[in-house]
Amino acid sequence: MSKYLSLLPCILIFFGCANPIDDFKAGARSNVEHDTQLQKGTLGIALSGGGLRSSAFAFGALKTLYDENVLTDVDIISTVSGGGYTGYEVFINEVCKPSNTCYQSSQFGEATFGSNNFTEIAYAHYSTANFVNFGDAWLSIFPFYTLVDVYNNQIRRKFGYSESESGIYIGNLNDVNDNFNTPELIVNTTFLDPRPDNFSQDIYEFSPTQAGSDARGFNDYTDTNGPLLSQLVAISGAATKQLLKQTITDPTSFSNEDITLSDGGHSDNLGAYSLIRRGVEKVIIIDAEHDPDYKFGAYYNLQDRLGYWGYSLYIEGIEQYKNRKNRNLKTPYPFMRGKALTPNGDKIEIVYLKAIKSDYVDCLYDQSMVGNGQVIRDKNRTLLNNNKDENGKWQSNILANEIIDYDALFANHLETYPLLLETLWRVKLSNLFNSNDTKLDFPQYSTFDQSFFNDQYFAFVALGYYSAKGLGSFIAQEDTRCGFE
Repeated sequence: MSKYLSLLPCILIFFGCANPIDDFKAGARSNVEHDTQLQKGTLGIALSGGGLRSSAFAFGALKTLYDENVLTDVDIISTVSGGGYTGYEVFINEVCKPSNTCYQSSQFGEATFGSNNFTEIAYAHYSTANFVNFGDAWLSIFPFYTLVDVYNNQIRRKFGYSESESGIYIGNLNDVNDNFNTPELIVNTTFLDPRPDNFSQDIYEFSPTQAGSDARGFNDYTDTNGPLLSQLVAISGAATKQLLKQTITDPTSFSNEDITLSDGGHSDNLGAYSLIRRGVEKVIIIDAEHDPDYKFGAYYNLQDRLGYWGYSLYIEGIEQYKNRKNRNLKTPYPFMRGKALTPNGDKIEIVYLKAIKSDYVDCLYDQSMVGNGQVIRDKNRTLLNNNKDENGKWQSNILANEIIDYDALFANHLETYPLLLETLWRVKLSNLFNSNDTKLDFPQYSTFDQSFFNDQYFAFVALGYYSAKGLGSFIAQEDTRCGFE
């Protein structure tokens, strides 16, 4: 019941999440030369906004990229809004395991996606899919407990489980980066006050060493550790500005004034601008924004933003759908290739992975895998139900040593959940309004609902997991069993 009751506060908190709200003139150009004197890299990943849906999709996609040894080669990861939830989790797990035992893995991502860790973590998410639940959300009616408090606490509960009570600061990642060659993390937010008036002023980035924007420059933190990472992730996902925006003291040497920040998706919901602006040679964009008509709004917003500085961005697989409504679109592949050009003519390769139905994903599994996945699914649910704690909650660590065929398990979730979704009265009622903001289907499930069913969460993880399969081969322009054109 709490799943349904939680919808109202979730609407208040998240309605309109991750839709770019820039009112700057499209096609505007800057007369100022763009400063790109920031750390570059060979390979970068951008994790898009889109609330819990984008977090789950990114979680599944990164698991596959880890398995295919792509994650090892990544130099920089840029996150925004819901994609930041997963980025936050992956990076803090590199510092501390879920058991709070601090250690360093031999390969980036092992602490989250390695065979000794993934099952416990995945089922911890499965157990806490009800991200913003009724009881927690309604605490905000009391004056001593704001929606910002609710949101910050829920992010740490679900994604920051391995943190100590004192928390991890973004500057703490410096030691990990320096000593173990992990990627650099960027958390993107939107600058609200002082009020921006052009494309150079509204994106505000945080990295382990610096924070800033094109307008203010990039400056070192006055405190070496910088802000709390969980707070930055909450700001990056502050979709409803008036309710979730946060005012902080400028943490850098630029000034000691207060600045107000909100969801990074309000300026760039793909998180890719920071990578392209740095001149990263190859950028993988993992896009699970809410896009029910597949208009690729965040892509065109990024085009305008880059164009302001004299960059260009073109992905043919997206451009063919321009100015069209493409509800229920299904494509041959979930990934496509494109390019960006810098003002100096340097080429940046773009690989764009979209949360979308595709023939390619359908080709990767069959009904025998779906059946085997149901057996695994039932077995794991039984183990969870038979091993609850004193509060009646599942303990995911009971599955830590289970050998699980995730190809089969995720095939089952991917096949069965969309069918179940169509039968739910709440979904039928919501879809009667035929509004893009409240549309509840798969995979374009509205971002306003941040309280997922267990199987719903795994369905989005499964879509990311399968959509990213073969991505390494696609980048290398090699064939896989389902082929590439």
